[in-house]
Amino acid sequence: MQYLRPSGGLGAVLGVLGLLAGGLTGTRLAAQSTAESERAAPQRTVSQRSDSFETKMALLQAAWQNGDFDLARSLTHSLRDTVIQTQHEEESPGVSLVHSSQFQLVESLAAPIAQWA
Repeated sequence: MQYLRPSGGLGAVLGVLGLLAGGLTGTRLAAQSTAESERAAPQRTVSQRSDSFETKMALLQAAWQNGDFDLARSLTHSLRDTVIQTQHEEESPGVSLVHSSQFQLVESLAAPIAQWA
């Protein structure tokens, strides 16, 4: 088996630099066009950015029937996250242990805690 060796010298260095310069320019242009399109795009709500629980269930059913187990696993993870998030949003957080009117100055805390804060 033969291995190709890069020819040394100034030509090789300039070739690599040319590739890098072209790649960097392309990256900058892509980043600029992405930033411009994000500024022009209207803000979307959460429901517009993600599928509903029911839609994910239908997609999971189809993935299972088609034997697309990677998609099925991804959807089950997504459904789990949806359930956890919805539970957190809908549950009462309970009674706060610290009232909003209760506060202390950092200087009034014990030295190790004040230093940490």
